[in-house]
Amino acid sequence: MMCFLSTFLLTCILYLVESSHFRGGIISWKPTENNQIELNYRVAFRTSYGSAHTCNAETIENGTLLSGEGTLQCIEGCSDTITTMSYYCTDFSANEDWTSGTNSVKYNLSSSSNNLYTFGFSSCCWISLVEGGSSWMMRTTANLTVRQDTGKINTSPISAMQPIVRFSYGCDYTLKIPVSDDDGDVVKCRWSTQTPNDECGGVCKTLSGSYLDESSCVLSYNATRSTGWYAVALQIEDFQKTTDAVPFSSVSLQFLIFVANSNASCASRPVLPQNIITDGSIHHSSVNTIFNESIIARSGAVTLRVTAIDTVSP
Repeated sequence: MMCFLSTFLLTCILYLVESSHFRGGIISWKPTENNQIELNYRVAFRTSYGSAHTCNAETIENGTLLSGEGTLQCIEGCSDTITTMSYYCTDFSANEDWTSGTNSVKYNLSSSSNNLYTFGFSSCCWISLVEGGSSWMMRTTANLTVRQDTGKINTSPISAMQPIVRFSYGCDYTLKIPVSDDDGDVVKCRWSTQTPNDECGGVCKTLSGSYLDESSCVLSYNATRSTGWYAVALQIEDFQKTTDAVPFSSVSLQFLIFVANSNASCASRPVLPQNIITDGSIHHSSVNTIFNESIIARSGAVTLRVTAIDTVSP
């Protein structure tokens, strides 16, 4: 076993053989011009599943486009195959056997009576899960109506959530979902649902015993059920006001939680001493410039040590 920091969350690794390959992702969007939008997606897969998801430092440095799999479909407001889900690998873990990458596509939308559109990505299969699994479905909605408050078309919220979060069995956790919105809207999170429209395939509300504070996007969980892999399927939504009931957009976010046995106490979780980069801090970087900053992490117990820091690129 070893411990590592993933997007400022320290977790513990156990190596398992996976039976399939999907590890979640996110699909967001923003307007460009006229009736065109730019769809941005990040996906994560098991690296060893095949060459379509094989990534290393050389792949990233060369900007190699991975072929990926499946297609992004427009399923409401229009009916079209938008793009194949190829992507540029940005992050990977050889030890944990995952690849994560991103890509974007500009798409000209056909006219719709209500300016509402839904985009979906589905196929099979998730890695083996304690609850649910099999086929995946990601479903993101967009409203292209010009907003009365800004005079512009909305831009969806985004999240830089890591593909895997690791919990120790028997411990309580509070997980803050990192979200932001370019319009400065109120952002909330909710569980994806099976009805009235399928937003989550075989992983709808499968993390039994968890609690989601929708207004703060904080997930609470007592890891006392079973060890193994769990999928979390959420919709990130933006509102003009806290009291609004209808969101401007709904973004699909799906990721994995792994619960593992550990000899370390719950109180021995690692900590972040005072850093320039802290939880929730924002740092701006100009276009075509390199951002350099050190991240320091300290083990929460003398018997443990931090061996790696993993990031999720913007």
